[in-house]
Amino acid sequence: MLLLFGAPRLTPAIEAVDTVLRSTIESRSPVPVTFYTEYLDFNLFGGDEPQPELRALLQRKYATRPIDLIVALAQPSAPRRPAQPEATSSRTRPSSS
Repeated sequence: MLLLFGAPRLTPAIEAVDTVLRSTIESRSPVPVTFYTEYLDFNLFGGDEPQPELRALLQRKYATRPIDLIVALAQPSAPRRPAQPEATSSRTRPSSS
């Protein structure tokens, strides 16, 4: 099982989710479960730029591992505000005369 976390490692919320997921799956599985965990830190990047590279890396990294299930967990980050154009005051506007 591959757990993909979009947030940074070791936050209390991530630790709680990770613990509950693992204990629930392990307690209900009739066979041993191997967990692989990746913390992707999506909040460090703007847009989708690193996603193709991350996908390629994960495909290479786990190519020889039997992955039966992938669980992806991410909390959307706060929307970024677009850059505000500089306000033009009446003192800096060109005159219309």
